[in-house]
Amino acid sequence: MEVAFLVITAMICGQNKWTDIKDFGEGNIEWLREYLPYDNGLPTRHNIAAIMRTVVPETLLEAMVGWVNLHREKHAQPIISVTVYAALSQRCDRLVLEDYADRIGYERVISFQTHLPSGAPVYHTNVMMSVGEQFCVICDEVIPEFERRFVIKSLAKDKQVISISLAQMNQFCGNILQLETADGGKVIAMSQSAHNAFSAAQKKQLTTHGKLLPFDVSTIESIGGGSVRCMLGEVFLPSYL
Repeated sequence: MEVAFLVITAMICGQNKWTDIKDFGEGNIEWLREYLPYDNGLPTRHNIAAIMRTVVPETLLEAMVGWVNLHREKHAQPIISVTVYAALSQRCDRLVLEDYADRIGYERVISFQTHLPSGAPVYHTNVMMSVGEQFCVICDEVIPEFERRFVIKSLAKDKQVISISLAQMNQFCGNILQLETADGGKVIAMSQSAHNAFSAAQKKQLTTHGKLLPFDVSTIESIGGGSVRCMLGEVFLPSYL
């Protein structure tokens, strides 16, 4: 784990060669020891490379998620979920999804069909649902009844479920994203059209999970076909990385 932690943090900081990774470790050894002991110091660059070549990427990912969750539990933060929720469509095949989830170490996959009034599926999961640490916004009316009950029951085990209508989905209410600020506060990024479409009661529910941050991205929504969530990527690593 010490070598993996060194390599991952070094690569995040832009070091891609074994020599550079070793130099990064030597220059930051006291910082590294704040999180892992490194009682025997750092291995040579050749040994770093040899160790990493024996690592199975999926096992490394699983170990890192576990380590990050231990850190989050220690600081009374919700753990990272290892359940995948996905709406099946031309962009998401069930067999490929399950193979991917197995390869990277997810424990559970919940995939489901969706049907729009036209008969077509919702083209992307993040259009119809958004999963936060302790809440989920979902347009469950587009999920067939026999699958809908299972999906909602699973989500409700550890999250507040906020249902939105098809009309609200079309205003990108499902295309929102909970973020964490530098000081540990929670915010929920969304478009102005989504903010306008949420009911007062729904906004009150959402504000218990973070400050609402609406942005006018009407050009992206009308031309690009996506909204705020499609414009952001998430990093699930401790803040000190």
